[in-house]
Amino acid sequence: MFRPSDIARFVVVFAMLYAASIALWSSVAEPYGAFYRSTVQTIIHLGDREKRVSVRPARMALGAPNGPVLDTQIICRLPGEPGTGRNAPAEREFVSDRSSRYSGYAPLTLTLCLILATPLAWKRRAIAAFWGALAVTWFTALIPALQVYPLYLSQEGHWLFGPLPFLYAPWHALVFALSKITRWSTLYYMVPFVIWTVVSFRLREVSEFVERFTASSMPAPNERD
Repeated sequence: MFRPSDIARFVVVFAMLYAASIALWSSVAEPYGAFYRSTVQTIIHLGDREKRVSVRPARMALGAPNGPVLDTQIICRLPGEPGTGRNAPAEREFVSDRSSRYSGYAPLTLTLCLILATPLAWKRRAIAAFWGALAVTWFTALIPALQVYPLYLSQEGHWLFGPLPFLYAPWHALVFALSKITRWSTLYYMVPFVIWTVVSFRLREVSEFVERFTASSMPAPNERD
């Protein structure tokens, strides 16, 4: 298992890598923002067959020194309210502003910095970095998809509800609950630690660490007497 010197080196290397990733943002803001919007759009369209949701750069995102904070808009267009008169709009529009930096780049770099700073063989770190980057990218794209999905969720809009209409109520409840849970900003910093643990360590190593930690925290027999 890891020695105290390994843990100290991990902390130093992680701090250096994370500081470098923060400094790098101004150089990668535009290409990463485009990648983030493309990924979110792809995930949303998996459940939006009518293409009612679009993801685009924010119109007001100008003038910030390191790139705009809220640089992404998710726009959901729905049919207008029925029976509201001749002048009623043909469709309603819901707009959600978000930051590709804090909603995508920060969790991604946090995950990669944790993995690359871990004192493991470089082959294991490279494999873990690949799977970790893939997992956190899907996670950061799935969160906005879950948040906007309840806006256009309808009984007729999902292929499951035709042959299995009894699934509508539990499915709607599940999607509504997830849309609320995913609004917790702490998820963007908690999930990277979970992904780091899963992709970097074997189950045996985690079990050994837990056993050693438990044994070290328990008082010796003579201390209990």
